[in-house]
Amino acid sequence: MSKQAAHFIGPNTSAPVRHLPPGKPITLFWMFLAWYEAIRDIAGSSGISLGFLNRFPSWTTLHRRWYQKWSCILTFRKASQHKECSLCHDFRCAVHRRGVPTAEKVAIARQWREHVRAQYHDRLLYWSLRWASRMFQDVLVIIIDSMDKVKTMYPKYRANRNHGYLDSLVRPWTTVSAVLCHGWCTCIYTADEFLSHGAPAFCEVLCRALGQVLAISQKTGRPMPRHLVIQSDNTTAQAKNMLFHCFWRTWWLWGISLQRH
Repeated sequence: MSKQAAHFIGPNTSAPVRHLPPGKPITLFWMFLAWYEAIRDIAGSSGISLGFLNRFPSWTTLHRRWYQKWSCILTFRKASQHKECSLCHDFRCAVHRRGVPTAEKVAIARQWREHVRAQYHDRLLYWSLRWASRMFQDVLVIIIDSMDKVKTMYPKYRANRNHGYLDSLVRPWTTVSAVLCHGWCTCIYTADEFLSHGAPAFCEVLCRALGQVLAISQKTGRPMPRHLVIQSDNTTAQAKNMLFHCFWRTWWLWGISLQRH
């Protein structure tokens, strides 16, 4: 720990650069203020003295130290790598709204911090399950996602800007679905525009991927995992619907009956 902390001290910083989501230093200030309030509440209830932390740094101090030191270590991304959830968007807009009292902004930042921490805990669970799947520890983690239909329409121009006369034409498109079975295989399935891309197609893609995993298991001699974790898109058109839940429950009960017999 002391060796890692030494990298952050001095003018010649050798710490690795960490990238933050798109934002501003003022966002970190409100997060830091919410963290400080939480630490102070915990220390006050436990009877612990904070010492030098009793004096909270102002925005001017944090702004000066940010551009003198931390801006070369922590950098904001220009564009997000994933879609921002609705709660993060609401919290961000509420924190930066003018005319809001400081106490209310701190409360909003505290809720936002708890939400971000819960998201990070979800990622920790996924990373641990992914590692278990890659190490063949009786669990299989599968990610299923499909490409946007507009991206596969034909014809397509290099500038990605279609001409106006193409609006009246019927352009064929293809649905491309990718299934990543961590530690086992990667499957890509295509379907034409006449196939309904919904829960039945999602079940078909999942069954084909599990069949591929079973074939690999029989070929390599590795046991078939007994636990399955599915990561899917946050939409009711594919996995989060009654049809897929009925299909999955029937399959699960059928597997239990096979194990009993």
